Amino acid sequence: MILLLIRLRTEEAHGYGLIKMLRESNIPLKAGTVYPMLNRMEKDGLITSIIAEDLESPGMPRRIYTITSAGELMIESMIQTYFTYHDSIQGWYNEIQSFKREQR
Repeated sequence: MILLLIRLRTEEAHGYGLIKMLRESNIPLKAGTVYPMLNRMEKDGLITSIIAEDLESPGMPRRIYTITSAGELMIESMIQTYFTYHDSIQGWYNEIQSFKREQR
């Protein structure tokens, strides 16, 4: 979810464009995962969408997604949560790795 929000923070995008961006970032999420996630984020008020004509494929409207201020706040909250727990998780990981080395 955060990757989609961060992408929408930089520019609006349609669903296929977001899926393509994820694939290019080696995150192989399928349309069957991404579109329900977009629908949920819109329902939660994190993004909005409009139907717009696709200039690349005339006659084929696309849903264009844009981040909302609530979506911006969610990014900040998720990043803050990450930094809050990062050191603890890293410490636990290091302890586990040390334990594994000692067991060899």
